Amino acid sequence: MVEQGEDIAFRPGLSNIITNYSDDISSSSARANGWLKHLGGAPNATVWFQYGTSETYLNLETDNQTLFSSGDFSVIIDDLEVDEKYYYRAVASNDVGIRYGNVEILKWSVDQVETRYATGVGSTSALLNGRLNTMDGALLRLGLHIVINHLIP
Repeated sequence: MVEQGEDIAFRPGLSNIITNYSDDISSSSARANGWLKHLGGAPNATVWFQYGTSETYLNLETDNQTLFSSGDFSVIIDDLEVDEKYYYRAVASNDVGIRYGNVEILKWSVDQVETRYATGVGSTSALLNGRLNTMDGALLRLGLHIVINHLIP
């Protein structure tokens, strides 16, 4: 317990990092997006992305960026194989250590429809969400609002 008037040293914690969805997708490049939620009390954090063709082995990295406040960051990743699926995650480092974001799909090898989490779930309705990712870089967000008038016991 800290006594009144006692000097204590503050030790920052880990930064908090989130991998956002990629965009500007083409057959050979994509923009990786991340969000540094907070610095963990440190004066800055170094952020970058790890990526690769295996969800469990992200063997490539982008250049580092130093951020002095929380916020969005991104980088275009070029020279991707045309017919290959890529995965990525955001990474943040400060004086305390390294924190990894969740793994997301960076680029698809074919057009793909993704099922996303339902939102606005209530006792009689929900918004079902999805995303259509196309190889020409188009991104369509899909939403379907379902209302259930009668529940079957």
